[in-house]
Amino acid sequence: MTPGREEMSFRIFWWTLGLGLLAMSLQTVVEAHYVKSHQAMLHGILVGGVEAFGAVLFLIPKTMRVGGALLIVAIMAAFVTHTTMRNVRWDLLIYMAAVFFVRAR
Repeated sequence: MTPGREEMSFRIFWWTLGLGLLAMSLQTVVEAHYVKSHQAMLHGILVGGVEAFGAVLFLIPKTMRVGGALLIVAIMAAFVTHTTMRNVRWDLLIYMAAVFFVRAR
């Protein structure tokens, strides 16, 4: 793969990941409003909000590392929360690994 194609592929991966995580985090915030438990609603809004903010920062080259760190924290919190409720979400670990990859570049 030529350097130009490699760079373009990386940017497409980065933006697809960032926009996808932004969309899913906003979906979490919206869905949290329909949860009957006040505590669960606040948790969904908080984690989804931090993740959405992190995703926006992740998409901006100068703040990508900070945004990536916020995403990693939010995704890890979501993974732990789901796992403690006996709903292991392996996809969250895949998203986190992808964010680590982009941050390392």
